[in-house]
Amino acid sequence: MLRKEHNNIGYLEGNLLVATPLLNGSAFEKAVIYLCAHNEIGSMGILINHAINNLKYIDILTQVGINSSEINFKNTPVYCGGPIESAKGFILHTSDYYGLNTQVLHDNISLTSTIDILQDMASGRGPHKRILALGCAGWEAGQLEKEIKENAWITIPATETIMFDADDADKWYQATNSLGINNVNYSYFVGNA
Repeated sequence: MLRKEHNNIGYLEGNLLVATPLLNGSAFEKAVIYLCAHNEIGSMGILINHAINNLKYIDILTQVGINSSEINFKNTPVYCGGPIESAKGFILHTSDYYGLNTQVLHDNISLTSTIDILQDMASGRGPHKRILALGCAGWEAGQLEKEIKENAWITIPATETIMFDADDADKWYQATNSLGINNVNYSYFVGNA
């Protein structure tokens, strides 16, 4: 589904998809999703703020037989990237790293989903900023546009600060605040003006 050949006019690739209170109570409550692909055949994104409890980078490296002396992997979380292909790993990262199957997505953001990036990360040669997620989120053609029209999602330009630097609990708040939304008054009831 990832394609870079089209001209992106009218598409939201490279933006953040931010859940509205309409999705509270669902798996996408307060979700922030980086849209890797959004085109005429559908959409694909990675949740960047839903960490999986009790699963860390070091656990994934151990499962695939990679040894690492990188101390920062001990407490680095793994994210639930979405309900599709939940056993597949996706690494969303800054473009300071380019591996065998890295896809440059937008500006300074890339996606790699092969084991070579895990090996490079374990030896200290990986990307400076990264999110390891299991699974992804996806929408059929027109489905995401319908959900946006129904006010389930808002979109904002992606920033490295929100994606990689903010605490997981703050990503949704920073994303909505970037639009000037006061979260105290963010209504559960939305409509079209």
